[in-house]
Amino acid sequence: MSEAPRDHVAIDVGYHDHDPSVTDLEAMMSDLNMNPSASSSSSRHCIFRIPNNLLSHNENAYVPEAFSIGPYHYAKQHHKSTAQKIKLRYLHGLISRLSSAGITLRDIADTIRGIEEEARACYAEPVDMCVDEFVKVLVLDGCFIVELFRKNAYEDLRGDNDNDPVFSTSCVLQFLYHDLILLENQIPWLVLDRLFDMTNVINPNKYYKSLTRLAIDFFNNIFHFSPPSILPLLTNKEFESKHILSLLRNSLVSSSEKAKDKNWGWQRLPPVTALDEMGMKFKKGREGVSILDIEFKDGVLVIPLLFFQDMTTECLFRNLIGLEQCLPNCASVITGFVTLMADLIKTTKDVEILCNNGVVDSWLNIEETTAIFYRLYQGTFLKDNYYLGLTNEVFKYYYWKRNHFQRRWPTYRRELKREYFYNPWALISSIAGVVLLVLTFLQTVFTITSSK
Repeated sequence: MSEAPRDHVAIDVGYHDHDPSVTDLEAMMSDLNMNPSASSSSSRHCIFRIPNNLLSHNENAYVPEAFSIGPYHYAKQHHKSTAQKIKLRYLHGLISRLSSAGITLRDIADTIRGIEEEARACYAEPVDMCVDEFVKVLVLDGCFIVELFRKNAYEDLRGDNDNDPVFSTSCVLQFLYHDLILLENQIPWLVLDRLFDMTNVINPNKYYKSLTRLAIDFFNNIFHFSPPSILPLLTNKEFESKHILSLLRNSLVSSSEKAKDKNWGWQRLPPVTALDEMGMKFKKGREGVSILDIEFKDGVLVIPLLFFQDMTTECLFRNLIGLEQCLPNCASVITGFVTLMADLIKTTKDVEILCNNGVVDSWLNIEETTAIFYRLYQGTFLKDNYYLGLTNEVFKYYYWKRNHFQRRWPTYRRELKREYFYNPWALISSIAGVVLLVLTFLQTVFTITSSK
C-alpha cells in the first residue's frame, strides 16, 4: 500500500534566540545593507588577480619580470632595483620639463590624490596601502608610462638617445612589452589619462597624438599588423578603456566584424590536417584586418596572419583571456578565437600546413608553436560564441566532402579492380609493369652516376 504524497515537509533548523551562527549571519547581512558602496564599487572592478584555474597552467605569464606597475606586485620589487631607478629617472625628466609651465610634483600628486578613492575602487582585491603610499605608486608608475609612450613616439624627447635607459637597451623594451600587458600589473586608465592631460602642456601642437594613439603605437610590434582606427575607442562607450590591457583588447575587438556575431553553443572543428585531406584550402587574410576576423568561403578558410614573437604572444593572449573571464559582462571574443584555433591546431603537421600557406609566422620552434593554443584553452569558460556561424559552415563543408568521398570510394574501387585486377594475368601484368618502371629508373640513375 503506497503512502499519499506529501505536499510539505517540515524541517527543524534548530533555531534559538541566541544561536551564534544565526546572529553572525544577521550581522553580516546588516553590514552589507549598511554599506551599499561595497556592492556598487564591485561594479567598477577592472583589475583582478588571475584565478587559480588559469594561473596553474603558466604562472610566469601573469607575473612581471622587471617592472612592477600598481599595488599588487609592489612589495616584490626592491626600491633600489634597476626598474625603479628607470622610473625615477623618467619622472625627474618630466618634472624638469614641466618646470617652465610652473607645474610641480606636488601639483601632480594633489591631482591624483583627488581621484585616489576612484582609482582604488578599480582593484578587485583590497589595496593594502595608506592613501599617501598608494598615491606615490600611482604617480611614479603613471608618469613613467606616460613618458615611455611619449618618448616612443617623439625621439627628440629622449635627449641623448644613447643614454636613454629604455630605448638604448633592447632587453628593457622586451621586459616592458611583457610587463605592461599583465592583468595584475595595471593602473587605472583614468590615472594615466589625468596625468597625460596635466603634463601635455609643453608644445602641444608638436606633441599632438592622443594617449590612446601613443599606447597602441607602442604595442604595435606585438600584434604585427597595421594599427587599427582609434575612433571607436574614443567615441563608443562600449570600448571605453579601463587600463592598458583593456585598451589592447578593445583595439582588437572594435576593429573586428566578428565581434558582432554573438551566439550561444559551440561546434567543434576537425584539425587542419583533416580539413586539408578533404580538399579545404587555407589562405592568409588581407593586411589591416583584425586577427579575429577569420572567414570561410567556397572551401577556403581565410585566417589573418598569426605572428608568434617569443613567449610574449602567449602572455598577451593569456592575460586577455584572464580579463574576459574576470570582467563582468565582458564578451568572450578573444576566448572564442583561442578556442577555435585550439580546435584547428592539434599537431605539428597542422602548424606546418598553416606556415606553408602564410597564415602562421613564428619565431618559436614548431613544437612550441603547436602547444601554445592547447595551453591557452585549458581552464577557460566560453560564455558566448562569436564563431558559431563560421564553425557551422566549415563543419557542413567538411562532412559534405567526406560523405561525397565515402560514396565515391566504392566506385573508385570497382573501377580499379575492373581495369587492373579483373583476372590473375592482369594483376601479374600490372605488377610486372611497376617493377619494370622501377628497374628502368634505377638503370638510368646508375648510368648517370657511372659516367661521372
